[in-house]
Amino acid sequence: MEESERKPQPSQYGSVDPAPPANEGNVGRWLDILQNENLPMFERMRAVFSLRNERSDEACLALCQGFTSSSALLRHELAYVLGQMQNPVALPTLTERLADPAEHVMVRHEAAEAMGA
Repeated sequence: MEESERKPQPSQYGSVDPAPPANEGNVGRWLDILQNENLPMFERMRAVFSLRNERSDEACLALCQGFTSSSALLRHELAYVLGQMQNPVALPTLTERLADPAEHVMVRHEAAEAMGA
């Protein structure tokens, strides 16, 4: 593999993601992966970016379901990609995350950023 092929490429949103989207799957499969706390974070992140790239209301709502994760890092990334999607169906979830004083400050910050995107 050539060096240029190994370098991460910008997504359709202009960001260079920490994991490439999964090559195959569907919203239901990616949601299962996202919610599986036993899988490596890399695999779960791949599901996040696959759902984001799907760009549907269904995929957006699947991402919103990921906020049950015990990982603040993952919840932060979920808020970030919801901001990239700019889909209004995510607003109730983002509002809830922002209003929850028990939520990690990093997640609350990203939820606020996403709402302003």
